[in-house]
Amino acid sequence: MSVFLLYFKPATFVDDKRAELIQRTSQIMAIVEELGKRVHPEAYSTIKAKKVPQEKMRQIYETTLRSGESAKAAFYDALKKHEPDLMEDLGMTGCF
Repeated sequence: MSVFLLYFKPATFVDDKRAELIQRTSQIMAIVEELGKRVHPEAYSTIKAKKVPQEKMRQIYETTLRSGESAKAAFYDALKKHEPDLMEDLGMTGCF
């Protein structure tokens, strides 16, 4: 196992790549569905009502991802599942 993987935290990736993730994530509602109960019903309604993908992603960051590292780790896992090409572009192929 590489030294990188020993110290890697999904929450750090989600924080560090915020701008790129907001701009480039396209499967937003699939990710929200994957997060399940981590997304408060009110936040879900707000995210779903947003018309622009970047607004949906900003809403996820402003609500669901504020709850801490476990929410960010779940978000990271959902990104790997629903946005594999984006994650590869961001250099995260094979991590976790």
